[in-house]
Amino acid sequence: MVKILIALTICIPWLGALIVWWVGDRHEKLQHILAVAFSVLSGVTSVLLLLNSGIDTVTFFSLGDYFGDVSFVPNGLGVFLSTVATVIGSLAVIFSTNYMKGEASLGRYYGYVLFFIGSMVGLVLTNNILLMFVFWEFTALCSYALIAFHNDDPKAVAGGVKALLITSIGGVGL
Repeated sequence: MVKILIALTICIPWLGALIVWWVGDRHEKLQHILAVAFSVLSGVTSVLLLLNSGIDTVTFFSLGDYFGDVSFVPNGLGVFLSTVATVIGSLAVIFSTNYMKGEASLGRYYGYVLFFIGSMVGLVLTNNILLMFVFWEFTALCSYALIAFHNDDPKAVAGGVKALLITSIGGVGL
């Protein structure tokens, strides 16, 4: 049960990111509905994970002796942070439905937000340093893309590049 909940909490927002992006701007209302649905569903699975968490390592598969296992530890702190990330992410998506109404490239925006949510969950639950680095870089790329969303504004692009550099330096330190 815990293994499935971990996979769902990470993969639901990622799947939602792909679907919302694929829907495109021709169906703005559908994008809003799908983005909210996938983010809230991820939050629900995270709360269920919180109720069923333990301290055992959950291994999905091995990457070999050199890279270790694709594994996660649903302990108290990780699952709590996962729940915080998904619930706050869901609230951000819900707020965005009004705030971003009428914006161009909503699929791209919601795609990055949902991909960020899934990556943050993976980051706080994994116990593999390689996966931690990968999830960290995913969150860094999503942060850059969201900050520089209005790519015709030089300040937004500069802010995105600054965030990407800072998080990349943090990733190297990781």
